Amino acid sequence: MKNKYGWSFIGEPFNENFFRTTNSFLEIGDDVDKLKLVDFEDISELKGIFSRPINKDTPDFNRVWEYLGKPKPDYLQIVIDTLYKLRHCMRENDWPSANAFYGALNNVEFREMVKIFRDQLLRHQHELISRYFFKELAYQKDSMLVIAVIKDYVHYNPSITYNQLENIFPRSLQGQECFNLCNEELIPNGSLKNKFIRLKKSVISVNEEWGINNISSFIDHCNTTLSSGITRSN
Repeated sequence: MKNKYGWSFIGEPFNENFFRTTNSFLEIGDDVDKLKLVDFEDISELKGIFSRPINKDTPDFNRVWEYLGKPKPDYLQIVIDTLYKLRHCMRENDWPSANAFYGALNNVEFREMVKIFRDQLLRHQHELISRYFFKELAYQKDSMLVIAVIKDYVHYNPSITYNQLENIFPRSLQGQECFNLCNEELIPNGSLKNKFIRLKKSVISVNEEWGINNISSFIDHCNTTLSSGITRSN
């Protein structure tokens, strides 16, 4: 069954994106004030998770449906519609309406579904032959680890500027630049979007050229300066 279309395993970068998105939602809990700290793009990503079994246009749509607990299509459509309205209200800064739509989703059934999906991602991740581990997720590529770490830092520091971020991740770590400013209009669709990160007033593209020496410097810097807790596989 796993070789049939729709049953592919969810791989990088979507695994990391989905894990971050589900964690963001679960961290809100009953404190609706935390909703303002969530990037509306994470809501888009969460909507994308629930849309996959409906649209059936990705190699992993059945795997996502299985990880969600095989919910009925009618329920999935209600969730998709509510997330769409929630994202729209967040973009328009209509927080009373956003809180209402979030409240419609913040129930035991939905939260348990999101939690099970996240835990299934983790379980599969740890079955892979991976080189690095960061915040419970496994990474096989140097560049994917760097992208994940920088995205995580930006997520928890949403007002950070390009210059401030460059001070946190200096050029010396890579030898050239860890990331560059880029034109948002040139960002491609699909998985390549993963290396692009939205700051408050700009968009950056993370450098994907990492070797043995500079990835070691990056990991040492993050663990020492940011207490990132990055570990290597044995």
